[in-house]
Amino acid sequence: MRGNLPKREPGWVREWDEKKIVYRILDKRRDAKKFILHDGPPYANGAIHIGHAVNKILKDMIVKEKPSKGIRLLTCPAGTARHADRSADRKAPRQESPG
Repeated sequence: MRGNLPKREPGWVREWDEKKIVYRILDKRRDAKKFILHDGPPYANGAIHIGHAVNKILKDMIVKEKPSKGIRLLTCPAGTARHADRSADRKAPRQESPG
C-alpha cells in the first residue's frame, strides 16, 4: 500500500493514546454548542440501494464539518432495526371494489 499505512498507522494510534489526543479534543469542546446526530440502522428499509450510500455520505460530511466549526458533535447510534417500519414486508389487506 502506498505510504506504508498498514505499518505506520499502529504507531500513530499508540502515540495518540499516549498523548491522550482524543481526550484533549473532547475537553476543548466541552462547553461548545452541541449537535446530535441520530444514526439509524444501515439497511432497515429492505434491499440496499443508492439511497443508503447517499445517506452514509451525507452523515460522513456532517461528522467532518461540525467539529471543524468548533461544534461538539454527539452521535446517537441505533442498535437494531427491530422497530423499523416493515410495511414493505406486510401485504396490504385486499379491498373489494364496490359494485
